[in-house]
Amino acid sequence: MFSQLVKLIAASFIWKKYKTTLFTAACLFLYLWLVGFIHDDYLAYKEAEGNASHLGFSFLIKWLAWIAGITIFFFYDSLKKKRAQAIGGNNRSKNAFKQNATDRENNIAVGAESKAEKDPFAAIREKKTLPSKGDIAISKKAIDDKNHI
Repeated sequence: MFSQLVKLIAASFIWKKYKTTLFTAACLFLYLWLVGFIHDDYLAYKEAEGNASHLGFSFLIKWLAWIAGITIFFFYDSLKKKRAQAIGGNNRSKNAFKQNATDRENNIAVGAESKAEKDPFAAIREKKTLPSKGDIAISKKAIDDKNHI
């Protein structure tokens, strides 16, 4: 049962990552099967008719249809990948990420004084230690004890 769960999880990760490619590949295989089925039906028709003319031409059309289908598949798949890379924020290059980190550091260093004036949390950030929940509870208990005495 555990191995089936692992297989299901692996299949879901693969489907999530490659679903457009898997779907278009399934469509490609369906197309190739359909062209082959139609060609086989044509060959059976020609055999039943007893006429063997134009068989070479039928094979040429079959192979051209297969090549066209495969070409369309690769073109569509590469187009989808380029579009996903252009849109996806998580697919940014490492250099762009490093550049943004450097820009943030420079902005922090240059505008630290102006941000400190506008930042309401600047005083909290300047403290070396902040009180914990335990410290707050103890101080509240001490205040309550003073008030009750």
